[in-house]
Amino acid sequence: MPSRSFVSFAARGEDVVLHRALGSTPPVARYAVLRGAPLRGLDEHGWTRSEVTTPTDQQVHAVVVRIEPDDPGAVLAAQPWVCLVPGRADGALAVALREGGYAPAFFDGASTFLVHPGHIDSLVPLLDHPAQPEEYVPARVVDLGHEVEAWQARALEPWSVAAATEITAGRVGGAEALARELDAIRSTVSWRVTAPLRVLRRRQTGL
Repeated sequence: MPSRSFVSFAARGEDVVLHRALGSTPPVARYAVLRGAPLRGLDEHGWTRSEVTTPTDQQVHAVVVRIEPDDPGAVLAAQPWVCLVPGRADGALAVALREGGYAPAFFDGASTFLVHPGHIDSLVPLLDHPAQPEEYVPARVVDLGHEVEAWQARALEPWSVAAATEITAGRVGGAEALARELDAIRSTVSWRVTAPLRVLRRRQTGL
């Protein structure tokens, strides 16, 4: 199961859901994306990307379909354990998969997770609900944290330079006063600027 160390770059946390179900099951989890961008969250957690159009003896565990293919044959031939298809499982590919025994597990608002008939009992319970707050951190929250740190460094640099100047000139009293002022400003700026991030983190952790 993913943890708070899992950074999700996907719009609806589909990388989190797939990693929850398959991340620790096969020795090397493999996935393919049809007509879309790769799932960076899976790449960063050791998944291997494959091609559904290339004949291989290696199992593709998940296929993510962003745009309905003209011919579902390649996906059907790959026999993925999980297939993420556009919409509510009523497209040509989804219908073909369901006719082959695949079972719908979860609709995330844009796509449906379908499970291979040989893995329904084990995987559907892991795929039938969205990514949970305790399972991951959205990439945007991480980016905001980095932006805040960079802003703080730029905002507080003048005080650091002034303190260094006082110390170099031997004015210890002035340096100590500047250091106290810097600590107070750093605390106040940090608290105010990071308030939105703390709200987001509380929502993620439920605390």
